[in-house]
Amino acid sequence: MSEKTSVLLSDVTIKGNIVEKEKLMTDSKIEGDITTDSLQTFESSKITGNISSSNVSLGGTLKGNVNSDKVRVKSTADVDEGIDKNLCYDWLLGDRQKVKEAFDKADKIIKLDIINNRLIPNAMEPRACVIDYNTASEEITCYTTSQNPHLSRLIMSAFGGVAPENKLRVVAPDVGGGFGSKINLYNEEIVCSWASKKIERPIKWVAERTESFLTDTHGRDHITHAELAVTNDGKFLGFKNETIANLGAYARVFGTVTPTYLFGPCATGVYIMPAAYSNV
Repeated sequence: MSEKTSVLLSDVTIKGNIVEKEKLMTDSKIEGDITTDSLQTFESSKITGNISSSNVSLGGTLKGNVNSDKVRVKSTADVDEGIDKNLCYDWLLGDRQKVKEAFDKADKIIKLDIINNRLIPNAMEPRACVIDYNTASEEITCYTTSQNPHLSRLIMSAFGGVAPENKLRVVAPDVGGGFGSKINLYNEEIVCSWASKKIERPIKWVAERTESFLTDTHGRDHITHAELAVTNDGKFLGFKNETIANLGAYARVFGTVTPTYLFGPCATGVYIMPAAYSNV
């Protein structure tokens, strides 16, 4: 069979969408969406737009979303100075050597690429808080739709400087659904506490639904390559999980633990697995 032809766009600036049936390679500046069978971008490329392709190898910079069966990221522009290639951490749980030994003995290796898309946790009720500042006792009472009021109190006091813990009470009545999105402390509890203390009056804040979509903690957004080593009679010997996880713009309280310790140990399910590792 003959190889597929490739289209090269080099050292040009394109403003507009690109639709190409063949493999597209570029080191150029493109302002528009790209739809192609396969895409490879090089270090000097700058793309502002969305990419839809069955196979993507990214270099250079991209401001947009990628819809692809397989994505390889070679390099990206640093969002924050001092954070090389926007990598927050490289986390490993398990034993790579034991997994290798298990795979060497396997009769069959099953491989799977998974895109676990980004999710907005759409709770039954949006986030809300009511702050009441007592001028006589200098105590603050925070009524908030939190899944973890004890942690909110600690962070508000120790890191937010709202009030000493003995002067701060956090009450979580009806949460209104959460799915994990209401376990974090958000800016509004801090700001409303400060404002209530400033004007010496109670303050109520309720998020609008669109605001919740934009600011509540999102979930998932993983690109995972998993492999399972098995025998011919169906016995599991080993498992490996390689995942790229999107932490978002900020490493929040549970931002780093969710794709690691809340994900890695669960990847093997309830099955007997003599050797396994998860690398995120």
